Amino acid sequence: YGRGDLAQLRFAPGHWLGGDLYVRGDGTLAAFFTVEQLRNDFQKEGFDVLSLEYRRTEIVNRGTGVRMPRVWVQGKFRRR
Repeated sequence: YGRGDLAQLRFAPGHWLGGDLYVRGDGTLAAFFTVEQLRNDFQKEGFDVLSLEYRRTEIVNRGTGVRMPRVWVQGKFRRR
């Protein structure tokens, strides 16, 4: 997920583990990234970054009219 995604915004305070890491109610983890973080991490591990960008969309609940921002990070990498 990208930082600022609806899933991150909806986590209750007790689910935050530090940084951008959260635990869901079922015990699985959810991590939220920035483009800069992923670029640095992949380059440090020996990958070339071919493309890396935020993918943003807004989902609208037709019944209530509530707008929900969704953010993902999408990238293509190649091992050096």
